[in-house]
Amino acid sequence: LATGQYVHVYKIDHFGAAFRGPLRTLTTPIPRQGQDLGMDTINQLKVGRIFDEEVVVTVSDAGDIWIWRTGALDEPPMTINNDNSSTWGLAIHGDQGLIAVSANSWTITVYNMAELTKNNPIFGKRRRNLPPVMKGIEKRELSGHTDNIPCVDFNQTGQYVASCSIDQTCRLWDIKTGQQATIRKIEMSRRENE
Repeated sequence: LATGQYVHVYKIDHFGAAFRGPLRTLTTPIPRQGQDLGMDTINQLKVGRIFDEEVVVTVSDAGDIWIWRTGALDEPPMTINNDNSSTWGLAIHGDQGLIAVSANSWTITVYNMAELTKNNPIFGKRRRNLPPVMKGIEKRELSGHTDNIPCVDFNQTGQYVASCSIDQTCRLWDIKTGQQATIRKIEMSRRENE
């Protein structure tokens, strides 16, 4: 559960059980010099897997991406900054070791954890024999939306990422090439009394 700059970790005994107090509270790292404390507000949290490791990943208003390994919660999280742009959308593809984030800069950025951690492979090795879609590439930016992008997600193989934007478009991107594969305009209208 994310609140402000904190992630509260709970153990749920069974689905009908009431929440007890958190087992642990994870704190985001201290803000960078010149950054307001309120800028570290967590916008989204996902639990997933990167290769062999279960992870908790959060994104923030300041563009920070924090990645905790659930088996090593006493260690500080891996931190990536998404160009200081308020980051909202978040997707994880465990088998490819990819994290996609979308930001108020109208850009989607895909981070390749295999390349970013190749000198210290803290997430282990690939679990499935999928051909890597970003071999040798640390990050890829996907541009084309004309407004904020609150939603991103990967397809099953991790080669494509879908995005939906306030610009009323949904787009499908080929991560291998960095090109837009298709676009769909969604016409929206508001009723006068709403």
